[in-house]
Amino acid sequence: MVKIRNKTVFILFVFFFNSFTAFSQGKINAPVKECLGNITSFTYTPPAGLTLSSSSWNFGDGFTSSSNTPVHTYNSIGKFTVVIQATFTNSTTATDSLKLEVFGLPKAAFYHDLKNDTCLTRNKICYTDTSRPAVTGQTITNRLFVWGDGSFNQTSSPPFGQKMCHNYAVPDKYTLRMELTDIYGCKNSVSEVVNIVENIQPQFNHKEWYANGVLLPKEFEFLDCNTVQICLKNESDPYNPKTQHYEWHIDTFSVDTMHYFNSYKCVNIKKTKTVVAKLIAYANNNCRDTFTMKFNVVIDPVPTRLEILDTVRCFSDDGLNEAWYKPVANDTIKWYVDNVFDAFKSGDHVYFGTKMFPGVHEIKAEIIRGSCVTSVSRKFKVLGPFTRMRIIDDKQCFSNREVYFIDDSKGINRANCVFRW
Repeated sequence: MVKIRNKTVFILFVFFFNSFTAFSQGKINAPVKECLGNITSFTYTPPAGLTLSSSSWNFGDGFTSSSNTPVHTYNSIGKFTVVIQATFTNSTTATDSLKLEVFGLPKAAFYHDLKNDTCLTRNKICYTDTSRPAVTGQTITNRLFVWGDGSFNQTSSPPFGQKMCHNYAVPDKYTLRMELTDIYGCKNSVSEVVNIVENIQPQFNHKEWYANGVLLPKEFEFLDCNTVQICLKNESDPYNPKTQHYEWHIDTFSVDTMHYFNSYKCVNIKKTKTVVAKLIAYANNNCRDTFTMKFNVVIDPVPTRLEILDTVRCFSDDGLNEAWYKPVANDTIKWYVDNVFDAFKSGDHVYFGTKMFPGVHEIKAEIIRGSCVTSVSRKFKVLGPFTRMRIIDDKQCFSNREVYFIDDSKGINRANCVFRW
C-alpha cells in the first residue's frame, strides 16, 4: 500500500509541476507602437525552464503565422491585440498576448515654384513644403530634403509652407526627395526628378570701325551723310547648332534667325533714334536667354554755315580768332587755314591765330561722314600796318660808307600814316 501510495503521490507531483510550468508567464517581444507599412518583427520568450517548439500567431488584423520569429506589416491604423499559442518541447502549451497600436504616416508633399528655371547658367529650383501630419497632434519633428547632388537641408519642427531653393553646378537629372519623421518615429517621403539642362549665354558685339588704321571709339559707321550702319556678330558660348537656335530682334526690322557666328548682321538706320538690338538664344528646346544692347544713333543735319568771331583783324593783334558751326556727332572734322591742313585742330569749335600778311584769308571745316564729304568756310580780312624795313650796307668793313634804312611796311596807306624812326 505504501508503494502504491508513493507512486500515486509522484504522479500527482509531476502533473502539478507540468501544469504550473505551462501556465507560467511568457513574453511577446515586439514594439507597442508601430508605423503603418513598417515591417514588424515578433519573437517570444517562453517561461523559465521551457523551450519553444512551435507557435501559432494571430496579429489581430486577420493575418496569422506559424513561424517562431514572424514578421508582419500592418496595412491599416488602429489598436490590435497580438496573440501567440506556444507549444514547448515538453508538449505543454501556453497563450500570451500583446496590445499594439499602429499609427499613420505623415503626409509628405511639396510643389515646385512656377518660376523655377532649369537652364544651367541661371538655374534656381524652389519648392514649397505642404506636408501635413497623419492626424492632428501627431507632430512632424524632422524634415530632410535631399537635392540629389550631394547637398541637403535638414530642419527640425518644419513649418507648413516653408520655401526651399537650390542651385545646381552641372547639367544632369537629379532626384529630389523629402523625408518626414513624426513624434512616433513614423517616416514618409516623396520624390521628384528635375532635369537641369545645358544652355548658352547669349552675347554679341558690334563691329570695330577703323579709319587710317586707327580704331574709332564708336559703335556704328556712317555710309553717307544720312545713313548709319550697325553691324553685330554672335559671340554666344557655348555654341552647338544641333541643340540651339537664335533670333535677332533689331529695332523695327523683321526677325532674323541666322546665327552670324562667322559674319555680321548689319542694319542701316536713317534717322536719329535709340536702336535696341536683342539676341534671343534657345537651347535644349526650353532654355531661353536674352542679351540686349542699345545704340544711340545721332544723324545731325549737315552744317551749311560757318560762324566766325571776327571777320576783320589787325596784324598787330596777338589774340586768337574763333570759328564754329552747329555741333555734329560722330563726324571726322578737318580744319584748314588758307587751304593748309591743321592736324592739331578738331571738333566743331576752334581757335586760330590771325597774325598773317594783310589781305583776305579763309578758314574752312571739312566734315567727313562715310563716303560723304562736305565743307563750310568763311573769309576774314587782316589789316595792316605790317611794319617792316630793309637795311642796305648793314655789313661794313671798317669803312665810312653809310648804312641805309628803308621803310618796307605792307598793308598801309602811306598818305594816312605817321612814321617815327
